[in-house]
Amino acid sequence: MRFHSTHTAVLAALTNCHMAGNQAYLIELDGIGIRFEYDDTEIGDLLDFLFKDVRSGRDDLGLVAHYQLDREEGRWRLRQTDGEFTMFRSSPIEFALPLLNQIMRHFSDSNRDSITLHSALVSDDKGSILMPGAPGSGKSMASLWLTHLGLNYHSDEMVTINRNDMSLRALTRPFTLRRAGLDLFANQVGLKTKPVLGTGEARVSALNAWISHRRVNPDFRQKIPPLRAILFPVFTTGDLCQITEISRAHAGMELMRAHFRSHSFEDHGFSTISWLAKNLPVYLMVYNRFDQVEDLLESSIALNCPGRSS
Repeated sequence: MRFHSTHTAVLAALTNCHMAGNQAYLIELDGIGIRFEYDDTEIGDLLDFLFKDVRSGRDDLGLVAHYQLDREEGRWRLRQTDGEFTMFRSSPIEFALPLLNQIMRHFSDSNRDSITLHSALVSDDKGSILMPGAPGSGKSMASLWLTHLGLNYHSDEMVTINRNDMSLRALTRPFTLRRAGLDLFANQVGLKTKPVLGTGEARVSALNAWISHRRVNPDFRQKIPPLRAILFPVFTTGDLCQITEISRAHAGMELMRAHFRSHSFEDHGFSTISWLAKNLPVYLMVYNRFDQVEDLLESSIALNCPGRSS
């Protein structure tokens, strides 16, 4: 695994230098590691809620970032140890969204073997379905609904595709929604009980909600099968409901828009994007109700929904 970091030597030294009483939490994606140190169980619970599926026990990772989470003068503090990033909040959950954004930036900046896409990823017994899109496009809600139907969840925001063998890795995290989306999902799918807030099932901040994917489908399988289709979901408040196969040129353009940090590669990742657009069926899906997602995908890509109601 090749990665880039100007702080490698400093971060390696930090792995052997702990503050008294601090605990360490290490996460990894594609052989790239990020380390957290904390001294409060509330912080430990939050890290486990956010990063349980990418937690690592490896001691041979290339560390690209190191964070300290603690309290200072009655406020919670998140600090990158090289001084580039410091944030204060009134409660740990308020760190969730900026911390997730920081983590995705570190992983994408440091990965030289794979392109990184803003994308959800789910899979059925036929393979994986990539769902790229900008924040707010509807990919989190679409992946949440498909996971509820029995598909295997891998990510709602970040997927890496190896440039050599097209293998996939995903930042598996809780579903990240606007706070109103928690009630919308529970109401539309008819959950008998809503996820319990403040536990391993769900957390909320002033604006956002996070739902554990295990709360939606406990039959989680971490292994990611090869890609079989690409789907661009678009949530709309109108009545339009359709799925259409798009051209290779259109697919390539939309995939480039979803690409993290394309300037990191000499060809801007175009060779990998081009391969995806040429070798996989690519669809645009416009929807405004969850049941439409199920019907549209079963008719277009023969989606297998183990949890489909009769």
